[in-house]
Amino acid sequence: MADNDKNVKDAKKAAPGRRPSRPEVPLFAVTPLRSWVAVVGAVILILAATAWAVFGEVVEVVTGTGYLIPPRELTPITTPGSGAVSSIMIKPGERVKAGQPILHLNLAEIEGQIKGQQLALDLLVKENDRLTKLGSEELARNTEQATRGIRQALVQKSNDEALLKRFKLQYQEQQELFEEQLIVRSTVLETEQTIANLEVSLASAETSIAQYETQIVSATDSFDSGIAQRAEGIANARASIEGLKGSLDQQGIVRAGADGVVVSIDTVLGRFVSAGTQIGRLDVTPKDDKSLRCVALLPSLMGKRTQAGMDVQIQPLITYFNDHGYLTGTVDKVEMYPATQQDLLITFADDALASNLIDNFPGGIVAYIDLVVDESTASGYSWTSENGYPRKLQPGTQCEVRVIYDVVPPLHLIVPYLRNLVLGRPESSTS
Repeated sequence: MADNDKNVKDAKKAAPGRRPSRPEVPLFAVTPLRSWVAVVGAVILILAATAWAVFGEVVEVVTGTGYLIPPRELTPITTPGSGAVSSIMIKPGERVKAGQPILHLNLAEIEGQIKGQQLALDLLVKENDRLTKLGSEELARNTEQATRGIRQALVQKSNDEALLKRFKLQYQEQQELFEEQLIVRSTVLETEQTIANLEVSLASAETSIAQYETQIVSATDSFDSGIAQRAEGIANARASIEGLKGSLDQQGIVRAGADGVVVSIDTVLGRFVSAGTQIGRLDVTPKDDKSLRCVALLPSLMGKRTQAGMDVQIQPLITYFNDHGYLTGTVDKVEMYPATQQDLLITFADDALASNLIDNFPGGIVAYIDLVVDESTASGYSWTSENGYPRKLQPGTQCEVRVIYDVVPPLHLIVPYLRNLVLGRPESSTS
């Protein structure tokens, strides 16, 4: 193109004043193929970046550190009643059986009720003994008196029966003599009157015997009834005391809920505790459980984003990511509050490790992670690679933990960034 311009200028100089024989043809620049390739490549990159921003995925994770340890099934030890701790019978680390007493509470109210009702019971027993003795003596007197009356009535009855028999025979003889007119009518009538009087006397004796017998039965029944009523009162008082003692045993003695090892006792002698207060922890993990779980410490702010059920990628520090990938797991539980050294000591049973974690992760949140089991691998757990780590994992292995708490398109992250870049970050409103 530059050569053409030069030829045109030379022609004008050679023939000044002459018009060219033909009109000038405009000349256009030709874009090289290499430039078109660059343009097409840039367009493809822009389209790919746009597609990735819209349809791609960005994994947001919470990172922390953790250790593989045998699973510990910890259950709280709680108080059934309210009272001051009077004695502690078990120390942390000791194995207990289900129902074994761990500590005693001083339940002053129930103990006071027991003492009061015991005094009342003692009075009832003494009063029962006194009334029983008096009633027994009175019953004996009444029985003796009635017995004498019965004996007298029996004598009278026997005499009346004998006389009645004799006078009836005499009456028959007098009837025969009267018919033969050997005796007068008045003699027969006198015998009849005597027989009638004897029959009345005999009936009176029988009535007296029945009355005396009734008196004995009535006195005995009254005596027995009094004893039964007092015995029932004593039995009720004793049952009430036994019920209070049962409450004292149930509410005043903290017992192990299952076989296990006492991990901690979080109270001291003399401290008052309310019913339902957790005063320790019991490890009830079966002895034959050889599985592992990961206990991780996450930063407090990001740890609050972690929830049960989230997927976790775990890299034991003895493995190589490029060779073995990540160990996979799922969040089982996340503690609500920052961990204390005592919490970590209970979890790891290692004072130095607990202290080190607290120093490196102050205010960290503890997350319990269940490993995904895969019997086809040498380690027995699932990995992001095909085979994973070629050996068994050991308790105490340190790990780096990545909790996947969200997966979002990149556009969701780019737009807010560009908006803040162009318009500036909005100022937070203050009240």
